[in-house]
Amino acid sequence: AQNAAGHNVVHISVPEYDPDDDLEEDFFESIALYNKQSKKHVGSVEGGKEFPGDFPNEPIKISRAVMIRRTLVKIGVLCLLLVTALVASIVAYDTEKRNERPKPPIDTNPNAPPPIGVSIPLEFEETLAEWFDPNGNQPGVSASPSKGIRDDVPLYWSIPLSANLVVEDILGTCLNLVLAGEIGIVDGHDDDNTLKIVQLYGSAYVNVDISTKDGIDRAVHMNLIPSNIVDVLHTPLLHDATKLFTKPFVSQARVFTVLRHPIDRATAVYKYVRESRIQGHEDLQSMTLEEYAASSYVENNWLTRFLTEKLSPEKKLTEKDVQVAKEVLRRKVLIGMYDDILESMQLFQSHFHWTEDEDDLVTQCTERAAEEGMSKEESVDPPLEEGSEAWNLLMEQNQYDMDLYMYARALHQYQLDRVMGRRRLIDEKDIEGEFEIDEELYSMDVPESKKEVVPIPPLWKDW
Repeated sequence: AQNAAGHNVVHISVPEYDPDDDLEEDFFESIALYNKQSKKHVGSVEGGKEFPGDFPNEPIKISRAVMIRRTLVKIGVLCLLLVTALVASIVAYDTEKRNERPKPPIDTNPNAPPPIGVSIPLEFEETLAEWFDPNGNQPGVSASPSKGIRDDVPLYWSIPLSANLVVEDILGTCLNLVLAGEIGIVDGHDDDNTLKIVQLYGSAYVNVDISTKDGIDRAVHMNLIPSNIVDVLHTPLLHDATKLFTKPFVSQARVFTVLRHPIDRATAVYKYVRESRIQGHEDLQSMTLEEYAASSYVENNWLTRFLTEKLSPEKKLTEKDVQVAKEVLRRKVLIGMYDDILESMQLFQSHFHWTEDEDDLVTQCTERAAEEGMSKEESVDPPLEEGSEAWNLLMEQNQYDMDLYMYARALHQYQLDRVMGRRRLIDEKDIEGEFEIDEELYSMDVPESKKEVVPIPPLWKDW
């Protein structure tokens, strides 16, 4: 508007305001903008009143406090943007590192099986130690993550109907190891709020049950691994048990297991489900083994499916799945054999340094427990005849597992030789089938008394 003198006047109604408030900054900016555009003198304003006086057309001077505050705001916004970008970069890098597969250590033993060249499940890669890895704690050596020495825990992977009770009995009764399996929660110990060791059936157990998913979650919540009170974990749920190891750079699982011939185990499964009288499956009671092997109840390559997480029959197995399962066993599992449980227990004891070499009491206890336990495990029925109808039907369902089992037998022999310096007698069976003698390295022309020291390296090229 114009006043009586013809001057342009800005009418701005400003209530009583705090001089330090942002309104002051907006007010003066408005005046300066108008003053710059109009090229004429303007009247001053104060408290909503017009003053007729003119003043020179000059930029309005903003107070030093306002300038400092404006500068600080800009610096603050800039810092916030920089911090946000930095956090996003760190998160992206951490995610990339988590998804990046670490390079596995290499077994430099000249007789070691070569890498198969496939990736294994990520949870196995991150939380299961290489069976030959020297970076786990050894007797008399304390764990030191800063030096790369972890506080690893042995984990017995119990495969159904494969001498699990025998192994558990020897571990607890003969070796006096503290176990964490499924027995620890009996007598109301599943309601315990803290971890403790309880004596049950002549052995020491931690009051957890890691044979179920809920039990594993409870053990994680109770900090089972960081507690350092367990000597051996015992569970059939290998994949789920990896959740126990929340800090794999501090502790990893050292897996050992006992494998059984796939056809023998399939026969044992048939007898078990028939005798269990599972509700809703009464027709199993009247099935012959041949009928069972041809039915939908029969297991299909259970071991391969378990290791590759393809237990559902709808998921088709491929040759690559077998290679993945082999790589898991090659790198991550110390293997015992069902058909020689005593030798397998000696392998476990030697590898984990559980006993002295010449402990007669432990040896006698182990032999007695193995003999009594295996007599209960093994059926009184005659073994299934190779080439029979039932054998052929079961073989069709376990072709991949048979391939995996034969590879595991070769791994077992290599582990025996490496851990215990065990040497096998050369016999016709070895020469004909499973193993081949490298005549350049291992001469056959030796005295009879020296034949027991001739090693028999596996024919890895066949695998």
